[in-house]
Amino acid sequence: MTLPPSELAIFVADGVMSAKTPRKKKKMMFEELKDVSEMGGTVEETLNAFTTKEEYGVSITKADLVRWSILIDRYGRPEISVQIFEWMEKKEMKFTPSQLATFVDFIYRVHSIRAALDYFESVDPDFDNMDYKAKNWSAYDFLARSMSKNWNKRPW
Repeated sequence: MTLPPSELAIFVADGVMSAKTPRKKKKMMFEELKDVSEMGGTVEETLNAFTTKEEYGVSITKADLVRWSILIDRYGRPEISVQIFEWMEKKEMKFTPSQLATFVDFIYRVHSIRAALDYFESVDPDFDNMDYKAKNWSAYDFLARSMSKNWNKRPW
């Protein structure tokens, strides 16, 4: 079932508004986001609609978005997870080191190790890989391990 964006927003809003509690509303919002490509919409349109507090009656937080992206990835949809993080980045949300590592992981699996490395270097260009207590060590560690696994392929 493919709906035009205007009808999709109304369809999503009607379903979410029928839920009684904020927890149920957020669960329904997650389900809509998880199935966004089957509904004919985009992640960006859906998240923009969700952030209109008056329409849904519940606000979503960065923690909600990160949790949803991890859950959506578990459903085998890492491309949607990347789009969620990209949307968060467009909205200038700051990532914690563990959230950055998660985003780098998604970029690696959806695009390539080179794309993940480029993104990491753009976020933390002065990273010191000799300081294991560095803020973004977990993301660097993930990249280093991924590169060593793929050493023979050398995709970077």
